[in-house]
Amino acid sequence: MTWLAGLPPRYVLEDPWMLLWRAGRQIAVNSPACRDDCDKAITLFRTRRDAAGAYLAWSTATFSIAYESISADLFDPWLALFDTLRREFPEFPSEEIEARVANSMLLAVTWRRPQHPDAESWAERAFELSRGKSDVNARAQTLFVWVMHHIQSGNFRSAVAAVPEAWQLATAREGPPLTAVIARVAIAWTWLAGEKDSRRAATEGFALAKSAAVANGDCECLLNLAAMALHDGDADTASGRLREVEKRLGQSGQAYRLWYHSYVTWEALVRNDPLKAASAARSTLQFMQTGRPWDEAVGLTLATLALHESGAKEEARQQLSHLLALAERMRSPFVEFMARLIDAHVAFDRQHDAAAVTSLARAMQLGHQGGYFHMHGWRSSVMARLCARALDAGIEVDYVRSLIQRRRLVADVSVSADVEIWPWPIRVYTFGRFAVIRDDEPLTFSRKVQRRPLGLLKTLIALGGREVREERLIDAL
Repeated sequence: MTWLAGLPPRYVLEDPWMLLWRAGRQIAVNSPACRDDCDKAITLFRTRRDAAGAYLAWSTATFSIAYESISADLFDPWLALFDTLRREFPEFPSEEIEARVANSMLLAVTWRRPQHPDAESWAERAFELSRGKSDVNARAQTLFVWVMHHIQSGNFRSAVAAVPEAWQLATAREGPPLTAVIARVAIAWTWLAGEKDSRRAATEGFALAKSAAVANGDCECLLNLAAMALHDGDADTASGRLREVEKRLGQSGQAYRLWYHSYVTWEALVRNDPLKAASAARSTLQFMQTGRPWDEAVGLTLATLALHESGAKEEARQQLSHLLALAERMRSPFVEFMARLIDAHVAFDRQHDAAAVTSLARAMQLGHQGGYFHMHGWRSSVMARLCARALDAGIEVDYVRSLIQRRRLVADVSVSADVEIWPWPIRVYTFGRFAVIRDDEPLTFSRKVQRRPLGLLKTLIALGGREVREERLIDAL
């Protein structure tokens, strides 16, 4: 840059390639200046009918927005400009340039405009072209955004399908630490799809990001580890992860602050601390303007739950309205799934049962279609009550029973009118007959039945099933 600064300004300002070269050198140190140079370069490239230069400058500017991580709103004028460039230059000069543009478009539509009509085609093209690259870091970045695109759009199957390739990149000997971290972050996010290796990926990714000083990689992994712990109801482990995130917020963008406060809100909900949850929810709402619909959807999900549980019913209603509108705008069945479950939960609490059942039916339909068994804001007690209501109403019975079994939900008999329909792991019938049913199948034995254990079980039940003294049990046997 020193020799470039020594040139007369007009030599740089009149040469679009010089402007583009200077822009590329400024991505990490001065992103606004980078985009200003790209804008000027594109104007000159268009005048000269240079498609290659115009697309490269556009891609550089778009990448700088993602790198800067201040607000995805900045993508808007560049997406509009891209439409203009496509009309002027409908053919890409080379596959290499097409790959860079496809990757930049995938970035832009994932973080800013997931409802873009061509989002899926750009995702497919970026993923396809990245596989031919020798640059493992570029491949890992494309794969990460691919996973995020499908997670937030609710296509969990496609997200999980990328996990084997992500592990290949994560464990490649020739790959730099950055590649290994990015690939592991991609895998970590698949916890929402129930991917069994997501926790290991996040744990390894955090250790590697910390030792190699990979910017933001440690925060990404810590936040996913916190989410997994909260999803399991483990508030203590989540709290430790969140404390580590808090130490790093000074060097992170606004999106990380939003995620941090969102998960602090979730932690308070898991601890049944509605006042702390409401306070954290209001902090979450202060950092909502990231310009990224996915961030805002998760923030609104947790803030709405917290405000409702704290008694701020009107405030919760307003945020729920925003969340439902955002789900519709994003065209994301997964975001709508979360929003409809919250809508049902709130409506049942208000004793608006008809409206609650309508929302619950829509949520369970989406869950069935998308294979959703995990979500932000999950609390087993709340989901158990919603599942009981769904079974009573005959809503998506097979899916709901599967959800109960996979997540090992415990029935709330005060909610369900019919305990028989709940998929108990073990049922014991004692009236008129004695039978033991496990996972809806009669218990069978591979050898002669052991009479003593069954006799003991029958006696325990006959004596009340609880708090039976040993002396009384021995006498009965």
